[in-house]
Amino acid sequence: MNTMHINADRKIQLSSTGILLDHPFFGDLLAGLRKHPNRNIPTFRTDGEVIEYNPDFVDTLSIPHAKFILAHETLHVALTHHLRRGYRDAEDWNIAADHVVNLVLDDAGFHAPDDAVMHKSFSGKSAEEIYHIIHQEKQDGDGDGNHNSKGGGQGQNPSGGQSQPPDGDDQSDEQGNEPPPLSTGDFTDGTAKNEAERAQQEADWKVKTAQAAQAARSQGKLPGSLTELVDSILKPKANWKAQLRDFVSAISQDGYTMNPPNRRLRAIGINLPSKRSQSLGNIVIGVDTSASVSSDELEQFQGEINCILEEHPSAKATVMQCDWDLQSVDEYENHDLPIKMEVKGRRGTQFEPVFDEIERLGERPDCLIYLTDLGAEFPTPPDYPVLWASVYEGKAPWGDTIHII
Repeated sequence: MNTMHINADRKIQLSSTGILLDHPFFGDLLAGLRKHPNRNIPTFRTDGEVIEYNPDFVDTLSIPHAKFILAHETLHVALTHHLRRGYRDAEDWNIAADHVVNLVLDDAGFHAPDDAVMHKSFSGKSAEEIYHIIHQEKQDGDGDGNHNSKGGGQGQNPSGGQSQPPDGDDQSDEQGNEPPPLSTGDFTDGTAKNEAERAQQEADWKVKTAQAAQAARSQGKLPGSLTELVDSILKPKANWKAQLRDFVSAISQDGYTMNPPNRRLRAIGINLPSKRSQSLGNIVIGVDTSASVSSDELEQFQGEINCILEEHPSAKATVMQCDWDLQSVDEYENHDLPIKMEVKGRRGTQFEPVFDEIERLGERPDCLIYLTDLGAEFPTPPDYPVLWASVYEGKAPWGDTIHII
Protein backbone atom coordinates (compact mmCIF):
# COMPACT_ATOMS: atom_id res chain seq x y z
CA MET A 1 0.00 0.00 0.00
CA ASN A 2 1.34 3.42 -1.00
CA THR A 3 1.03 5.32 2.28
CA MET A 4 2.09 8.63 0.70
CA HIS A 5 -1.46 9.01 -0.65
CA ILE A 6 -3.26 8.30 2.62
CA ASN A 7 -5.25 11.12 4.20
CA ALA A 8 -3.16 12.97 6.83
CA ASP A 9 -5.51 12.14 9.72
CA ARG A 10 -5.55 8.48 8.71
CA LYS A 11 -1.75 8.48 8.48
CA ILE A 12 -1.55 9.82 12.03
CA GLN A 13 -3.88 7.04 13.19
CA LEU A 14 -1.91 4.32 11.40
CA SER A 15 1.39 5.64 12.73
CA SER A 16 0.04 5.83 16.29
CA THR A 17 -1.21 2.26 16.09
CA GLY A 18 2.11 1.09 14.69
CA ILE A 19 3.96 2.70 17.59
CA LEU A 20 1.62 1.05 20.10
CA LEU A 21 2.21 -2.39 18.57
CA ASP A 22 5.97 -2.15 18.03
CA HIS A 23 6.96 0.24 20.83
CA PRO A 24 4.28 0.00 23.54
CA PHE A 25 6.17 2.27 25.95
CA PHE A 26 5.96 5.18 23.51
CA GLY A 27 2.52 4.10 22.30
CA ASP A 28 0.94 4.25 25.76
CA LEU A 29 2.40 7.71 26.38
CA LEU A 30 1.30 8.90 22.94
CA ALA A 31 -2.26 7.77 23.66
CA GLY A 32 -2.41 10.32 26.48
CA LEU A 33 -1.84 13.23 24.09
CA ARG A 34 -4.57 14.68 21.90
CA LYS A 35 -3.81 15.16 18.21
CA HIS A 36 -5.10 18.12 16.22
CA PRO A 37 -4.41 19.45 12.70
CA ASN A 38 -3.06 22.99 12.46
CA ARG A 39 -2.00 24.48 9.13
CA ASN A 40 -0.51 27.52 10.89
CA ILE A 41 2.56 25.56 12.01
CA PRO A 42 5.26 24.20 9.67
CA THR A 43 5.47 20.59 10.87
CA PHE A 44 4.53 19.26 14.36
CA ARG A 45 4.32 20.93 17.76
CA THR A 46 3.35 19.98 21.32
CA ASP A 47 2.74 21.84 24.57
CA GLY A 48 2.51 18.72 26.72
CA GLU A 49 -1.24 18.28 26.22
CA VAL A 50 -1.80 18.32 22.46
CA ILE A 51 0.30 17.25 19.48
CA GLU A 52 -0.54 19.56 16.59
CA TYR A 53 0.41 18.70 13.02
CA ASN A 54 0.24 20.40 9.66
CA PRO A 55 -1.78 18.08 7.34
CA ASP A 56 0.10 19.35 4.28
CA PHE A 57 3.40 18.37 5.90
CA VAL A 58 2.02 14.97 7.01
CA ASP A 59 1.06 14.33 3.37
CA THR A 60 4.78 14.37 2.50
CA LEU A 61 5.75 11.78 5.13
CA SER A 62 6.23 8.06 5.00
CA ILE A 63 4.76 6.03 7.85
CA PRO A 64 8.23 5.41 9.44
CA HIS A 65 8.94 9.16 9.36
CA ALA A 66 5.55 9.98 10.86
CA LYS A 67 6.10 7.38 13.59
CA PHE A 68 9.46 8.92 14.44
CA ILE A 69 8.01 12.42 14.77
CA LEU A 70 5.08 11.29 16.92
CA ALA A 71 7.47 9.41 19.21
CA HIS A 72 9.79 12.43 19.18
CA GLU A 73 7.05 14.79 20.37
CA THR A 74 5.87 12.25 22.94
CA LEU A 75 9.32 11.78 24.47
CA HIS A 76 9.78 15.55 24.81
CA VAL A 77 6.68 15.53 26.99
CA ALA A 78 7.66 12.42 28.98
CA LEU A 79 11.01 14.04 29.73
CA THR A 80 9.15 17.25 30.68
CA HIS A 81 11.25 19.35 28.33
CA HIS A 82 8.24 21.66 27.92
CA LEU A 83 8.32 22.38 31.68
CA ARG A 84 12.07 22.79 32.24
CA ARG A 85 13.20 25.65 29.99
CA GLY A 86 13.07 28.38 32.65
CA TYR A 87 15.27 31.33 31.68
CA ARG A 88 16.99 29.54 28.80
CA ASP A 89 16.91 30.64 25.15
CA ALA A 90 13.97 28.85 23.52
CA GLU A 91 15.74 27.95 20.27
CA ASP A 92 18.85 26.57 21.97
CA TRP A 93 16.73 24.70 24.54
CA ASN A 94 14.77 23.07 21.71
CA ILE A 95 17.86 21.91 19.89
CA ALA A 96 19.45 20.60 23.10
CA ALA A 97 16.32 18.63 23.93
CA ASP A 98 16.17 17.33 20.35
CA HIS A 99 19.63 15.79 20.74
CA VAL A 100 18.47 13.92 23.86
CA VAL A 101 15.24 12.66 22.31
CA ASN A 102 16.65 11.68 18.93
CA LEU A 103 19.53 9.71 20.44
CA VAL A 104 17.04 7.71 22.54
CA LEU A 105 14.72 7.07 19.58
CA ASP A 106 17.60 6.01 17.34
CA ASP A 107 18.74 3.54 19.98
CA ALA A 108 15.15 2.28 20.36
CA GLY A 109 14.94 1.35 16.67
CA PHE A 110 13.00 4.25 15.17
CA HIS A 111 14.03 5.46 11.71
CA ALA A 112 15.39 8.97 12.12
CA PRO A 113 15.10 11.45 9.22
CA ASP A 114 18.29 12.81 7.71
CA ASP A 115 18.00 16.18 9.44
CA ALA A 116 17.53 14.77 12.95
CA VAL A 117 20.15 16.31 15.27
CA MET A 118 21.72 13.68 17.50
CA HIS A 119 25.42 14.13 18.01
CA LYS A 120 26.96 11.02 19.53
CA SER A 121 29.11 13.04 21.92
CA PHE A 122 25.90 14.04 23.73
CA SER A 123 24.92 10.46 24.64
CA GLY A 124 24.06 10.25 28.33
CA LYS A 125 23.89 14.02 28.81
CA SER A 126 20.83 15.92 29.99
CA ALA A 127 19.17 18.67 27.97
CA GLU A 128 20.54 21.18 30.50
CA GLU A 129 24.12 20.00 29.96
CA ILE A 130 23.77 20.03 26.17
CA TYR A 131 22.13 23.45 26.26
CA HIS A 132 25.10 24.89 28.11
CA ILE A 133 27.51 23.50 25.50
CA ILE A 134 25.68 24.66 22.38
CA HIS A 135 24.63 28.01 23.87
CA GLN A 136 28.21 28.72 24.93
CA GLU A 137 29.44 27.71 21.46
CA LYS A 138 27.07 30.15 19.83
CA GLN A 139 28.09 32.97 22.19
CA ASP A 140 31.78 32.25 21.66
CA GLY A 141 31.37 32.04 17.89
CA ASP A 142 32.66 28.46 17.81
CA GLY A 143 29.38 27.14 16.36
CA ASP A 144 27.59 28.46 13.29
CA GLY A 145 24.41 29.11 15.27
CA ASN A 146 22.37 27.49 12.48
CA HIS A 147 20.47 24.87 14.45
CA ASN A 148 18.34 23.85 11.50
CA SER A 149 21.17 22.58 9.30
CA LYS A 150 20.49 19.32 7.54
CA GLY A 151 22.53 16.21 8.04
CA GLY A 152 22.75 13.18 10.33
CA GLY A 153 24.35 13.13 13.74
CA GLN A 154 27.69 11.81 12.52
CA GLY A 155 28.15 14.77 10.16
CA GLN A 156 27.27 17.52 12.59
CA ASN A 157 29.07 19.55 15.17
CA PRO A 158 27.55 19.44 18.66
CA SER A 159 25.46 22.59 18.20
CA GLY A 160 23.49 21.02 15.37
CA GLY A 161 25.19 22.56 12.34
CA GLN A 162 27.20 20.58 9.84
CA SER A 163 30.95 20.45 10.14
CA GLN A 164 31.05 21.37 6.43
CA PRO A 165 28.22 22.27 4.05
CA PRO A 166 27.35 19.70 1.37
CA ASP A 167 28.94 20.22 -2.03
CA GLY A 168 27.06 22.87 -3.95
CA ASP A 169 24.81 23.73 -1.01
CA ASP A 170 25.38 27.13 0.55
CA GLN A 171 22.26 26.90 2.75
CA SER A 172 21.12 30.14 1.06
CA ASP A 173 22.97 32.11 3.74
CA GLU A 174 24.27 34.70 1.29
CA GLN A 175 20.76 35.37 0.07
CA GLY A 176 19.51 35.73 3.63
CA ASN A 177 16.95 32.95 3.28
CA GLU A 178 15.90 31.00 6.35
CA PRO A 179 16.68 27.27 6.29
CA PRO A 180 13.67 24.96 6.25
CA PRO A 181 12.27 23.83 9.63
CA LEU A 182 13.49 20.51 10.98
CA SER A 183 11.17 17.66 10.05
CA THR A 184 11.24 16.30 13.62
CA GLY A 185 8.78 18.84 15.01
CA ASP A 186 8.90 21.34 17.83
CA PHE A 187 7.68 21.89 21.38
CA THR A 188 6.63 24.95 23.33
CA ASP A 189 6.50 25.82 27.02
CA GLY A 190 3.76 23.98 28.88
CA THR A 191 0.39 25.35 29.89
CA ALA A 192 1.21 25.63 33.62
CA LYS A 193 0.37 29.11 34.95
CA ASN A 194 2.49 28.86 38.09
CA GLU A 195 5.04 26.69 39.89
CA ALA A 196 2.37 24.56 41.60
CA GLU A 197 0.75 23.65 38.28
CA ARG A 198 4.14 22.94 36.74
CA ALA A 199 5.04 20.58 39.58
CA GLN A 200 1.67 18.82 39.27
CA GLN A 201 2.08 18.31 35.52
CA GLU A 202 5.57 16.93 36.04
CA ALA A 203 4.29 14.52 38.70
CA ASP A 204 1.43 13.41 36.42
CA TRP A 205 3.85 12.55 33.63
CA LYS A 206 6.06 10.59 35.99
CA VAL A 207 3.05 8.44 36.88
CA LYS A 208 2.18 7.96 33.18
CA THR A 209 5.79 7.05 32.43
CA ALA A 210 5.87 4.44 35.19
CA GLN A 211 2.59 2.93 33.96
CA ALA A 212 3.76 2.85 30.33
CA ALA A 213 7.04 1.19 31.35
CA GLN A 214 5.19 -1.47 33.33
CA ALA A 215 2.87 -2.22 30.41
CA ALA A 216 5.79 -2.54 27.98
CA ARG A 217 7.76 -4.67 30.44
CA SER A 218 4.83 -7.08 30.81
CA GLN A 219 4.95 -7.60 27.02
CA GLY A 220 8.71 -8.07 27.04
CA LYS A 221 9.13 -4.92 24.95
CA LEU A 222 11.07 -2.61 27.27
CA PRO A 223 14.74 -2.84 26.21
CA GLY A 224 17.54 -2.13 28.63
CA SER A 225 18.22 1.34 27.22
CA LEU A 226 14.63 2.36 27.92
CA THR A 227 14.80 0.89 31.41
CA GLU A 228 17.69 3.25 32.14
CA LEU A 229 15.72 6.14 30.62
CA VAL A 230 12.69 5.39 32.76
CA ASP A 231 14.87 5.21 35.87
CA SER A 232 16.35 8.61 35.02
CA ILE A 233 12.84 10.07 34.71
CA LEU A 234 11.45 8.54 37.89
CA LYS A 235 14.63 8.90 39.96
CA PRO A 236 16.61 11.76 38.44
CA LYS A 237 20.07 12.51 39.74
CA ALA A 238 20.60 15.99 41.08
CA ASN A 239 21.91 18.29 38.35
CA TRP A 240 24.13 20.66 40.26
CA LYS A 241 24.62 23.02 37.32
CA ALA A 242 20.88 23.42 36.86
CA GLN A 243 20.44 23.86 40.63
CA LEU A 244 23.09 26.58 40.67
CA ARG A 245 21.48 28.44 37.77
CA ASP A 246 18.02 28.09 39.29
CA PHE A 247 19.33 29.55 42.56
CA VAL A 248 20.75 32.59 40.78
CA SER A 249 17.64 33.00 38.63
CA ALA A 250 15.38 32.84 41.69
CA ILE A 251 17.36 35.67 43.28
CA SER A 252 16.75 37.83 40.20
CA GLN A 253 13.00 37.27 39.92
CA ASP A 254 10.50 40.04 40.49
CA GLY A 255 9.20 40.04 44.04
CA TYR A 256 8.90 41.99 47.25
CA THR A 257 11.28 42.47 50.10
CA MET A 258 11.32 44.09 53.54
CA ASN A 259 14.97 45.03 53.03
CA PRO A 260 14.31 47.87 52.46
CA PRO A 261 10.58 48.33 53.19
CA ASN A 262 8.37 50.56 51.04
CA ARG A 263 9.68 54.01 51.97
CA ARG A 264 6.68 55.95 50.64
CA LEU A 265 4.18 54.00 52.74
CA ARG A 266 6.46 53.80 55.75
CA ALA A 267 6.43 57.61 55.90
CA ILE A 268 2.72 57.47 56.75
CA GLY A 269 3.07 54.67 59.29
CA ILE A 270 2.37 51.64 57.06
CA ASN A 271 5.09 48.96 57.04
CA LEU A 272 4.86 47.04 53.73
CA PRO A 273 7.52 45.48 51.48
CA SER A 274 9.00 47.25 48.49
CA LYS A 275 9.25 45.91 44.94
CA ARG A 276 12.48 44.08 44.19
CA SER A 277 14.01 44.65 40.75
CA GLN A 278 14.22 41.71 38.35
CA SER A 279 17.76 42.55 37.30
CA LEU A 280 20.56 40.76 39.10
CA GLY A 281 23.02 43.20 40.63
CA ASN A 282 26.10 42.20 42.62
CA ILE A 283 26.84 38.59 43.47
CA VAL A 284 29.90 37.30 45.30
CA ILE A 285 31.46 33.98 44.34
CA GLY A 286 33.78 32.49 46.92
CA VAL A 287 36.17 29.98 45.40
CA ASP A 288 37.79 27.53 47.81
CA THR A 289 41.28 27.14 46.36
CA SER A 290 42.54 24.75 49.03
CA ALA A 291 44.32 21.56 47.96
CA SER A 292 41.24 19.37 48.52
CA VAL A 293 39.36 20.98 45.61
CA SER A 294 40.54 19.53 42.31
CA SER A 295 41.60 21.52 39.28
CA ASP A 296 38.80 19.94 37.24
CA GLU A 297 36.21 21.10 39.78
CA LEU A 298 37.62 24.62 39.76
CA GLU A 299 37.49 24.63 35.97
CA GLN A 300 33.85 23.52 36.06
CA PHE A 301 32.99 26.31 38.44
CA GLN A 302 34.79 28.84 36.28
CA GLY A 303 32.47 27.78 33.47
CA GLU A 304 29.48 28.44 35.69
CA ILE A 305 30.74 31.95 36.49
CA ASN A 306 30.86 32.60 32.77
CA CYS A 307 27.36 31.15 32.33
CA ILE A 308 25.88 33.31 35.10
CA LEU A 309 27.28 36.51 33.62
CA GLU A 310 26.20 35.45 30.13
CA GLU A 311 22.60 34.84 31.18
CA HIS A 312 22.43 37.91 33.47
CA PRO A 313 24.12 40.72 31.50
CA SER A 314 23.38 43.32 34.19
CA ALA A 315 25.11 41.34 36.94
CA LYS A 316 28.48 42.08 38.49
CA ALA A 317 30.37 39.11 39.95
CA THR A 318 32.94 39.68 42.67
CA VAL A 319 35.09 36.54 42.67
CA MET A 320 37.06 35.92 45.86
CA GLN A 321 39.65 33.15 45.88
CA CYS A 322 40.37 31.89 49.36
CA ASP A 323 42.16 28.98 50.98
CA TRP A 324 43.42 29.72 54.50
CA ASP A 325 43.59 33.41 53.62
CA LEU A 326 41.93 35.65 51.08
CA GLN A 327 44.04 35.27 47.94
CA SER A 328 42.40 37.60 45.43
CA VAL A 329 39.34 39.77 44.79
CA ASP A 330 38.35 40.36 41.16
CA GLU A 331 35.25 41.96 39.69
CA TYR A 332 33.79 40.75 36.42
CA GLU A 333 30.92 41.86 34.22
CA ASN A 334 29.35 40.56 31.04
CA HIS A 335 31.78 42.44 28.79
CA ASP A 336 34.70 40.61 30.45
CA LEU A 337 33.61 37.23 29.08
CA PRO A 338 35.11 34.74 28.81
CA ILE A 339 36.68 34.78 32.26
CA LYS A 340 39.97 32.94 32.72
CA MET A 341 40.75 32.53 36.40
CA GLU A 342 44.34 32.09 37.59
CA VAL A 343 44.00 29.88 40.66
CA LYS A 344 45.85 31.04 43.76
CA GLY A 345 46.31 29.31 47.11
CA ARG A 346 46.13 25.50 47.42
CA ARG A 347 46.62 25.25 51.21
CA GLY A 348 44.04 24.65 53.98
CA THR A 349 40.43 25.90 54.13
CA GLN A 350 38.86 28.82 55.98
CA PHE A 351 35.59 30.57 55.15
CA GLU A 352 35.79 33.61 57.41
CA PRO A 353 38.03 35.77 55.15
CA VAL A 354 35.42 35.90 52.37
CA PHE A 355 32.64 37.00 54.73
CA ASP A 356 34.97 39.51 56.37
CA GLU A 357 35.85 40.98 52.97
CA ILE A 358 32.17 41.33 52.03
CA GLU A 359 31.58 43.20 55.29
CA ARG A 360 34.63 45.38 54.70
CA LEU A 361 33.42 46.34 51.23
CA GLY A 362 30.21 47.56 52.85
CA GLU A 363 27.85 46.53 50.03
CA ARG A 364 25.25 43.84 50.67
CA PRO A 365 25.40 41.37 47.74
CA ASP A 366 22.33 39.83 46.17
CA CYS A 367 23.82 36.44 47.08
CA LEU A 368 27.04 34.56 47.82
CA ILE A 369 27.91 31.33 46.05
CA TYR A 370 30.75 29.39 47.67
CA LEU A 371 32.51 26.48 45.94
CA THR A 372 34.08 24.37 48.66
CA ASP A 373 34.55 20.97 50.30
CA LEU A 374 32.80 22.24 53.48
CA GLY A 375 35.93 21.33 55.46
CA ALA A 376 36.15 24.34 57.78
CA GLU A 377 34.40 26.16 60.62
CA PHE A 378 31.31 28.09 59.54
CA PRO A 379 30.95 31.80 60.36
CA THR A 380 27.79 33.47 61.65
CA PRO A 381 25.03 33.47 59.00
CA PRO A 382 24.82 36.80 57.13
CA ASP A 383 21.65 38.65 56.09
CA TYR A 384 22.01 37.71 52.38
CA PRO A 385 21.35 34.37 50.61
CA VAL A 386 24.25 31.88 50.57
CA LEU A 387 24.61 28.81 48.38
CA TRP A 388 27.30 26.28 49.31
CA ALA A 389 28.40 24.27 46.24
CA SER A 390 30.15 21.29 47.80
CA VAL A 391 32.48 18.82 46.11
CA TYR A 392 31.75 16.22 48.80
CA GLU A 393 28.63 14.87 50.47
CA GLY A 394 27.53 16.88 53.43
CA LYS A 395 25.32 19.80 54.31
CA ALA A 396 26.18 23.25 55.59
CA PRO A 397 24.54 24.17 58.93
CA TRP A 398 22.81 27.14 57.28
CA GLY A 399 22.18 28.46 53.78
CA ASP A 400 21.45 26.20 50.80
CA THR A 401 23.73 23.31 49.83
CA ILE A 402 24.15 21.55 46.49
CA HIS A 403 26.55 18.70 45.73
CA ILE A 404 28.82 18.90 42.70
CA ILE A 405 28.65 15.42 41.20
